[in-house]
Amino acid sequence: MGQNFIKISTIAQQLSSTIWCFCIDTIKHMHSKFIFSIIIFSIITFFWSCKSEKKVDVSHIDMPLEVVRIDQKIANIKSQSEFDQLMKEYPAFMDLYIFEALGIPAQTKDSVWMGIELFKKDSIINAVQKQINDKFGDGNNMKAQIADVYRHIQHYFPQWKSVPRIYTFSSGFAIQQFVFQDKDGRDALAIGLDMFLDPDFDYKSLDPENTNFSDYITRTWNKEHLARKVAEQSVKEMMGEPNGFKLLDVMIHNGKELYIIDKLLPTAHDSIIHEYTGQQTKWCQENELPMWSYFVSQKLFYESEPRKVTKFVSPAPFTPDMPEQAPGRTANYLGYQIVKAYMDKYPNTTLPQLLGIKNAQEILDKSKYKPSRG
Repeated sequence: MGQNFIKISTIAQQLSSTIWCFCIDTIKHMHSKFIFSIIIFSIITFFWSCKSEKKVDVSHIDMPLEVVRIDQKIANIKSQSEFDQLMKEYPAFMDLYIFEALGIPAQTKDSVWMGIELFKKDSIINAVQKQINDKFGDGNNMKAQIADVYRHIQHYFPQWKSVPRIYTFSSGFAIQQFVFQDKDGRDALAIGLDMFLDPDFDYKSLDPENTNFSDYITRTWNKEHLARKVAEQSVKEMMGEPNGFKLLDVMIHNGKELYIIDKLLPTAHDSIIHEYTGQQTKWCQENELPMWSYFVSQKLFYESEPRKVTKFVSPAPFTPDMPEQAPGRTANYLGYQIVKAYMDKYPNTTLPQLLGIKNAQEILDKSKYKPSRG
């Protein structure tokens, strides 16, 4: 299997190299610096337009984003009365945070305060809060990035009016984010900043046997991925569950999710969108055709056995039965390419209209998708 991937990729690279050499030879024979400059300018313009085509102007959209830094408030409280005031001011969040995320028993006020004191005095928790403060500072940059995500949501989904209140917290590595309804009925999103400290914090050292702290998962736990995680949370709420159980249903569903996230984060690198390393992203770009050929030859698109579907769409260090360089979730990567091909073919389709197309086969057929040869 791996040899087939390498062979096809090599042929594609050789073809690309041949074409480029032909272009250079042609330019040399023209003996014209002016023509050469025009061609180089055209190439630069082409790549710049490809990079900029997904940008839209959202600067006019008002975004009164409210961010409540509970992590700093907890770190700075000096007495039980200050803590009680915090519980009264943010009751919906504090109940979930104290009793669910931190797991402090809901017995008496005194016992809860004792639990908070122990949490505050923990040396690791203190060191982590210092890292949070160093990495995120006053939070203004984080706030600006999150606000930009919601501006893009309002641009693409005009009917969407619910801008959540944002809470940040530190839970001792228990949870990364959760959504809830705040005391005034407003939507709220809570973000665990202690889960966005990579590479400055060694998560694996917490529990080397815990697969949740595997490198392929925790390497996205950094501030560069925070806005992407926020975008993903909103998109998942919009999309709901896949409209079927076949691999094609799931990969197109996930491809839609990635496509919309890409639109909400127009300046983010592809490696951020797909949550791959730069090397993994490059591998997928260079091996799109052999990946597609593998799925076709193995008749995987209509596979509905959950275990087999999961291994191609769920986070993993690699994709089984493919070369070891192949990252996990390769079916999602192809799903994104199919959805992108569909949207390129039908550019007047809005994102809400895209979400309204439930038939994965329809998107595949109408996309006329042709995998890149790398």
